[in-house]
Amino acid sequence: MSDNTVLIDGFSVGTDVPFEYDERYLERRFDQFNRRYFGGELPHVNMNVVSVKAGYLGRCRVKATVYKYGSTRIVKDILWMGINMNQFYERNEKTVCSTLLHEMIHVYEYSVLHRMAGHERNFLRKMNEINSGTEWGVSTTETVEEINARGSAPSSVLDNLRNNCYLLVSDRGSDLLAFIVKKNNIGSFDWMFERYPTKVYNIYDGNDFASLPIGNKKVHGLSFTEEIMKSLLDSGKIGVENIDIKGIRSSIDDNEAQRIRSNCYLGVIPIGEFCYVFLFSKKNLADFKIDIAYHKGEIYGIKDGSPFVGYTVCRKTIRYRKVPKEDIDRMKYEGKIYPYPYSLSEKKDMSSGTRMKESSLESRLESDPFVEVLDIKDADEDSVMVDMTII
Repeated sequence: MSDNTVLIDGFSVGTDVPFEYDERYLERRFDQFNRRYFGGELPHVNMNVVSVKAGYLGRCRVKATVYKYGSTRIVKDILWMGINMNQFYERNEKTVCSTLLHEMIHVYEYSVLHRMAGHERNFLRKMNEINSGTEWGVSTTETVEEINARGSAPSSVLDNLRNNCYLLVSDRGSDLLAFIVKKNNIGSFDWMFERYPTKVYNIYDGNDFASLPIGNKKVHGLSFTEEIMKSLLDSGKIGVENIDIKGIRSSIDDNEAQRIRSNCYLGVIPIGEFCYVFLFSKKNLADFKIDIAYHKGEIYGIKDGSPFVGYTVCRKTIRYRKVPKEDIDRMKYEGKIYPYPYSLSEKKDMSSGTRMKESSLESRLESDPFVEVLDIKDADEDSVMVDMTII
């Protein structure tokens, strides 16, 4: 073993930078790590080496059928899995292996535990099991040192961070996690303020954050410490911003309620003691009324959109929410919704309409009433197919 090589848990890995590798190297390491840390339980995955300036070092992708039971997502019938390793950033062999192990834990979640949960309890348990007694240093986030090693970002990126973005710093107990969000979208992150102590900062020098993706609803965090935060504040790279997140969220909800009232109808399909409800655009009435009539459902106009804030406005794929019938009756009594008469003779008829097969909706909902359709891609009528990407 040379001076530029270290031994970690019996594996010889280099410390020279940059370390160049290809798909065959990743496949060999995958097989070794699979036997050592996963008992050989992981299935074959497609390996791909990319080189892009993006906010990730590795990425696990899976194509499978996913069902949502409350807050739990169950992964079934996996058709394909792959790992992308980003070679754009110069790193040594040890950190490449650490990233590969991180992505293999996601493969373990999908294929062995049949769960889609991100960096939650099961992921952390397996990560700590691998790190115990070794020096792999598998983590859930990149370190500031890794980000800083990438050098200065283009001026257009820095200008965008300075003018249009905030830095959110969330105290998770053991460390701090930082996230980049658009200023006009900060109200979508009220959940973070409710769940963790969170502060908002203006960005004056964005080099330390330039490679992080700008979060929409899901965010990729950067691991911080109190010392790093003090250094950023003392150097003037960031500054504290006082934000009334509740006021912003309330304003967003009011605007969303008004938009729903003006632009949407409510589809209601009663099954048993519950109703399966969904929003759709008024301009798509002809596309949905056939299905609603076929399943003996009703269409309602909306006078108060506040109960439906957060609903997805359906276009081609219907996303249902399960609601007790008494809730619908109460909204009718309170005048929040009203029956909307519709005719099947407009534009489409029952023979040429877009109605779903009975087995595709009623049978599935009656036998499995907690199933929520997430998305449909390249799937037949009786399956729910989604593409998932976890960083």
